[in-house]
Amino acid sequence: MGQAQSYRIDSNIEIINNTYQDITNTRCYDTLFDTNNTNIQTRPYHTLQNLRISAIGGRIERHEDFDHFSSAVPFIIVLTFMDGSTDEFRLGARLLGNPEFDHLRGSDHITCYRSGIEKITIKVENTAQQIENHRAEEKNKEGAAALKQKQFEVAMKKFDEGLKSANQTSTINVIKKNKSRACSELGKKLLQEAWDVESDDKNDRSQEAKSKFDQARSLFQAAQNLWASSEYQQNLKIVDLKIDGNRLFNEANELEKEAFKYFESGKDDNTSAKNKYKEALLKYKQAVQKFEEGAKLDNKFGESVNIANEFVQEVKKVVDDIETTELKSRINKVNIDEGKTDKNEQVTDTMLQEQIDDVAS
Repeated sequence: MGQAQSYRIDSNIEIINNTYQDITNTRCYDTLFDTNNTNIQTRPYHTLQNLRISAIGGRIERHEDFDHFSSAVPFIIVLTFMDGSTDEFRLGARLLGNPEFDHLRGSDHITCYRSGIEKITIKVENTAQQIENHRAEEKNKEGAAALKQKQFEVAMKKFDEGLKSANQTSTINVIKKNKSRACSELGKKLLQEAWDVESDDKNDRSQEAKSKFDQARSLFQAAQNLWASSEYQQNLKIVDLKIDGNRLFNEANELEKEAFKYFESGKDDNTSAKNKYKEALLKYKQAVQKFEEGAKLDNKFGESVNIANEFVQEVKKVVDDIETTELKSRINKVNIDEGKTDKNEQVTDTMLQEQIDDVAS
């Protein structure tokens, strides 16, 4: 019986990239190869080395030449993607039947099957989670474009949609950072509008201004919560000082109105009016302190400082006038009481003299 004759069988290996990223490089390592198993020029170590495969349908196909005596020809392939991530798998390219395949590491979904008598196909696809995260990345891009166009509300909506789909920490962090910027920019826009509305000399738009200050504060707080920064913290402090100062000023104004009602009634010698005016004065002074602190951060507080100081001086003058009136009243009362005392003493002396005269007679 003659010795069995060795011969070679042609086979192709195809890699299809259905992921959202380019495969930027391939590396192949022979495991149990020797030069007798494959032709040196068509072994996977050479044919599947340093390849680039484009995303979403990109493919490569390489010819391999195997010895028909080989039951399996194991080798390892490492795929490197554009973001630096990798997939690694071992392939035993059996000449007949399905190939042996082991996905060693990586997060993509990889399938390997014989797609023809002389062809093995390796298909690389995104997992369901990766698809969701890709949607998040697309929403982030849309949001970033809207942010660049100063369409802040649109940008925030896109970022919110992205955060619902994102499942990778890096993607979540990028979207949070971008959304914080959108919140901050919209907050600054509303803050400027609030200053403008408040300075309207023709109409009382204080409630509109208050609403805008409150909205700006909420946005600055949201920005700080999403991505803490010194800029967001300072914006938050500015609007907090303005809101607190306005609140104190308005409370003082209400107290001043109450004080005036007491003053008009003339009850209890204006004691209640004076006490209310003093409460109002304290609130006005506290408002001035808030506005002066704000002026160190933003010169727009200057007008608020001036107005609040004017009210401080006016109320202080009223309190001083009331106290001056009280003092004059007390002095007059003392003078009257002293006059009565002198008169009583004169009457007593007269009666005593009359008694002395009666005794003498």
